[in-house]
Amino acid sequence: MFRFEAIVHTTAELQYGRVLERFGEIVGRLAGITERFCTMLDCVDIGFIPDVRPRSRGSSR
Repeated sequence: MFRFEAIVHTTAELQYGRVLERFGEIVGRLAGITERFCTMLDCVDIGFIPDVRPRSRGSSR
């Protein structure tokens, strides 16, 4: 199991400010960042899985 977090060090970079009314928008944006990061990790992982296919063993009856 992995745990991923997105932390904002400078809220000004998000251009939402620090008001409580925008909390949902900030959390939504951070969730999107985390989701894109996890998708990228999944793509990298798939790229390193060896291509293993069952070999045919002649004709079967």
